[in-house]
Amino acid sequence: MLTALVVLSMNGFELENVDGDELYAISLKIANKQMDQPAVARFIRRNLMAKLYPSRAEAETIESSFEINMKIDNFD
Repeated sequence: MLTALVVLSMNGFELENVDGDELYAISLKIANKQMDQPAVARFIRRNLMAKLYPSRAEAETIESSFEINMKIDNFD
């Protein structure tokens, strides 16, 4: 799930109205085989939102990190 969030963020998308607790619960369901790939895809599609910036210059200054009750930085 974390990888999906990173890839989405790097491509200008984020999940709307989803908090860390919900992501944790979904991650547990995936790990325990209680949520399959089609269900994960539906969840992502249902909550997906494009990040829009007022100008290209502002978009280029945004770090490639995201925040959903946690911050992830320093991807090399």
